[in-house]
Amino acid sequence: MVQLRPMRVEDTEEVHELIFFTFDALAASRGRPPEPRPDPAEAHIRYRHLVEHDPEGAWVATEEGRIVGCALALRREDVWGLSLLVVHPEAQSSGTGSALLRAAHRYAAGARGRIIMASPDPRALRAYFRLGLEFHPAAVAIGTPRVSAPAGIREGGVDDIPFTAAIDRQVRGAAHGPDIGALLAMNQTLLIAERGYAVARPGGGVRLLAALDTDAA
Repeated sequence: MVQLRPMRVEDTEEVHELIFFTFDALAASRGRPPEPRPDPAEAHIRYRHLVEHDPEGAWVATEEGRIVGCALALRREDVWGLSLLVVHPEAQSSGTGSALLRAAHRYAAGARGRIIMASPDPRALRAYFRLGLEFHPAAVAIGTPRVSAPAGIREGGVDDIPFTAAIDRQVRGAAHGPDIGALLAMNQTLLIAERGYAVARPGGGVRLLAALDTDAA
């Protein structure tokens, strides 16, 4: 019988393996190659960060002592977001994912906004629709953008987190708070401009971007 319990920091490594086993199985089922795995040391920072800062949104499902599912949700000011929902292929379509989602969603009580960056899995989309969320399209772009860097860009650090918070509140109504510090700990780069900021992944790629106008973005 599957049981739910709060996730603990010591669950990090097992959850990490569950995530990539499940996503590799999903890619294989669609005839796609598996995504490259991130450095476990950096990935573990993310999971520990959410367990420590958002214990009410961190849940695992276990069966005979083995973790077969995980949900990680965060709440920043009055915006709730689902960061992860994963269920082992052998435990899917059993109600485990729905139970994890309900547990993590209780953390959203009273929130002004709710955000999920959904996968294309139709079962997950149905579950999110039942929560009352609206669907919005997303696009993926790969290549080198034909834009010019604005003057004055510099690499930022933890002292710039209040600046990022001010930009976030104007753009989306809530700051990322301690998440920027966690991204820096994961060897990602904070770039600061006069009217916005971005977080870049190692080797390239935008992780976060927020700006007060299109030109700055």
